[in-house]
Amino acid sequence: MRILKERVLKERVLKEIREQLEEKLVELENISHEAQYRLKCIGNKDDRHICVNRRGSKYQFYVIDKYGKRQYLREENIDVASNIVKNAYYNRTLNTVKEQRTAINRFLKCFDENAIKNIYNNLGEGRRQFISPVIPTDEDFIELWLQENSGEQNPYPENAKYITENGEYVRSKSEKIIADMFHKYNIPYQYEPILKLKNKKNLYPDFIVLNVRERKTYYWEHLGLASEETYATKNLEKILIYEKNGIFLGQDLILTIETEYSTLDIKQIENKIRTYLL
Repeated sequence: MRILKERVLKERVLKEIREQLEEKLVELENISHEAQYRLKCIGNKDDRHICVNRRGSKYQFYVIDKYGKRQYLREENIDVASNIVKNAYYNRTLNTVKEQRTAINRFLKCFDENAIKNIYNNLGEGRRQFISPVIPTDEDFIELWLQENSGEQNPYPENAKYITENGEYVRSKSEKIIADMFHKYNIPYQYEPILKLKNKKNLYPDFIVLNVRERKTYYWEHLGLASEETYATKNLEKILIYEKNGIFLGQDLILTIETEYSTLDIKQIENKIRTYLL
């Protein structure tokens, strides 16, 4: 499983690189528009070059024409130097943006993070029987993930039990609803697994869930009595423990909240499943 986790981590890094490059393309497009706008504001297109010499605390500027001839610019003509420098800068920026966009698009066009996985997926059943895929199939990965994250590990005594569609017992009706939603959307999960913390202590999340497409693990906590002060304080401390162990809310940790005045929102659960797990 360690090797699988390393592979999954690498796949996730590659996916993040693709997303970052796509965001970079948007950023470059905005830079291009800004440079074009500033060029337009200059108005006078001047492709000559500027030579800059420093003398004491001041600079001297010379215009160089296409024949290499230098012409000194007096202080009253400094706007000429300004326009030439700006024109060169914005044009060079546009050319560099174009080069960077071309390089990124070429990479994105050629690179497919699923290419190796699809070699096996595209094989017929007759050929698959002879092969153990280099990258595990989703089915194999899910099976290993479930074995690695055994459920029902919380030793705390249970007062009431509700049986889920998946056949396990949970402590509350709301947890049953959440578990049944996982079942409905075919989300692999385990109820109350053990999470070993950095201080050698254990935590027992309500659920551990898997985004199969990204092969990313999340923890899901349901705060069923959030309007009770003692309960709320205890669970806020629990969230802090998660974060101290590198598991951050909205990144690796998902919350649903229920109070005396606000019952469990089914649509909210579905939205979070679609956002994080599908």
